Parts: sequence; structure tokens; C-alpha cells
Amino acid sequence: MKKTILIAITLFSLNISALCAGKKPEPIDTSNWAVYVDTTTGYEIKYPSDKKTRKGRYKDSLNNNVDYFSIGIAETGTGMHKIGWSISIQVTDTPEKIPAKGWFFNLPSAPGDEDIPFDKDEPIKINNAEGHILVCGGFVFAAFEKGDRMVSVEYRHINIDYPKASKELTPIFEAILHSYRWIEPDKEKAP
Repeated sequence: MKKTILIAITLFSLNISALCAGKKPEPIDTSNWAVYVDTTTGYEIKYPSDKKTRKGRYKDSLNNNVDYFSIGIAETGTGMHKIGWSISIQVTDTPEKIPAKGWFFNLPSAPGDEDIPFDKDEPIKINNAEGHILVCGGFVFAAFEKGDRMVSVEYRHINIDYPKASKELTPIFEAILHSYRWIEPDKEKAP
């Protein structure tokens, strides 16, 4: 019985878009991928090692510190129709301890978004991390809380102007998301 439940949970968490569409996810070999490790917050995430990455820090409109790690996956289109496909991992200091479920609605840019009909708004468990996922139109937001920090993994999995790219890149985004896991933070470096 426990084995059946574990298999069911694993299958549920494998591929968000595929599950929404009722399809079985395509496996992606991540064995040669790079691993980004944030020892301050205590998480790691895998990504294709040939992709460009950026990291930095900024302050949001509520004056909270936000550390980000962005992975550029691809570019499609040309000129004014060029779009960059990326996945962003953001760590926000949240001294008010916003829960993962309410995280999106408490973003400085989100007032009034409570009335948006989301395609998916539910708890999620990936490896050893429990959080909350919102899917709205072509965007996916997964939030994981840890103490007074919120880690969000965000990406655009659908662009109506580039349906072929959407279909090809979504499994990569979801493999990255599903590699997320908590690790022990470096206590000496933690703020």
C-alpha cells in the first residue's frame, strides 16, 4: 500500500504541464547537468550545463532583499519578435513570514491578483521541498518557504506566438523545477 501511494505521489509531481494535459512526461537525462547550490538559503537545482546563467541581488518595492539566479534556456524569433526563454530562481527575505500559498498575492506587483482565475493553484511536493504552485496562462510560479525566506522558481512555459518552442522547452523547464531540493544551509554565511 505504501509503495502504491509513493508511486502515485511521484507520478503526480513529475510533470506539471503534462499532468494538466493528461499526458505522461517525457524523461530527460539530467545526469550531465550542472548543479547550482545556494548554501546561504540551503537549496540546489540542476540545469543544462551549456546554458548561460546570471546571478545578483536587488531590492523589491517593499525594500526586501531579493537574490536571483537566472538560467537562459533559448531565444526564439527575431527583431522586435525576439523572446528569451529563461527560468528564474529568486530568494526573497520575507520577515513577515508569508506562507507559500499566499506568496504570489503578496508580491508588490500583485495587488488585486486574488481575482485572477488560475489554471492551477495548489500545494506541490518536489523531492524534499513542499510548497505551492500557481499556473496562470503561460506562466508557472512555484514557491517554497524556508524560515524567513521564500524561494520561487518561475518560468514561461507557453507562448502563443511560438507553440513549437513552448512544446520543446517545457520539458526542460520542468526537469529543472523537479530537480529542486533543500540542502543544509551554511550557518556561518546565513544572514
